[in-house]
Amino acid sequence: MRIQPENEVSETGIPHRQNPRPAVLSDRLLCLRTQRNALEEELDADIRNRKIYERQKEARIDKLRSLLRVTGLSPRQEFEINARLCQEFWKYKLDSAIRYAERNLAIARELHDRGAGIATSLHLAQLYSFSGKSLETKEILDTMNRASLPDSLRATYYQT
Repeated sequence: MRIQPENEVSETGIPHRQNPRPAVLSDRLLCLRTQRNALEEELDADIRNRKIYERQKEARIDKLRSLLRVTGLSPRQEFEINARLCQEFWKYKLDSAIRYAERNLAIARELHDRGAGIATSLHLAQLYSFSGKSLETKEILDTMNRASLPDSLRATYYQT
C-alpha cells in the first residue's frame, strides 16, 4: 500500500493525511481544555456564591437547633436531630460536630442502643481524627472489638 502525500486525494475525493494521529490528539486536547475551562468557570461561580451557600447552611442549622428546643422531645428524637446537626457541621465546624456527636454517644448509652453507640463512637473517632486529636481517636478505636463490628461499619473503622 502506498502512502499518499498530504496534498493528494483518494479516488473518493477525500484528501489523504500521512499521519491522522496529530489531528486526533489536537482534537482531544481541545476537548480537555474546554472541559477544564467549564470546570474552572463552575468553580469560580461556586466561590463567588460562597456567602449564599454559607447562609443556606446556617439556615438549615438554625432550623435543626430550633427543633432541639421543642419541649417533650424523646431521647431518640434528640439523637436524630443531633445526628443531622453533626452532618451539617461535618467539614464546616468540626468542634460543633464533635459536640453533637459526644451528646449522641451519651444518648445512645442512655437508650442502651449498642448499634447507635458503636456507629456514633466511630463517627466521633473520625471527627477527632480530622481535628488532629489522635489520642482521643486511638482511645475510642482501642475500646472496640473489630471482630464484632457490623460489616457496614468495619470499613469505617479501618479508614479511621
